[in-house]
Amino acid sequence: MRRVIPLLAPAALLALALATIGCGPLGRQLTWSPSQLPGAQAGHRYSAAISVSNNSTPVFLMTISSGQLPRGLTFHYTRGKSSAEIRGVPKEAGAFPLAVSAWCLGTQVSGQTGRQTYELSVK
Repeated sequence: MRRVIPLLAPAALLALALATIGCGPLGRQLTWSPSQLPGAQAGHRYSAAISVSNNSTPVFLMTISSGQLPRGLTFHYTRGKSSAEIRGVPKEAGAFPLAVSAWCLGTQVSGQTGRQTYELSVK
């Protein structure tokens, strides 16, 4: 008599693992800090940290998904960290809307769980 052992497809195993550890659509929502960026002044050094977490899974990647920073500022993120930094010396004044997206363990977390909208005001 032959025994048949059912095997789960790799995609099903990955979905089950991600749901179990709290990442992805079935997992916990990401928590962002701060809720708004501090204002900047053109010609003066600026630095602001953006942190994101979901209390169980490390962040794999953070990027600016829409909008842009004023000239002179850059976005720095190191893979595997739970925070990024905006730093430099802004060279222009104005309001700069931007959205920051985060992914955990290589799976995009969509909607409010993975994207935060900010506006950087430079005087």
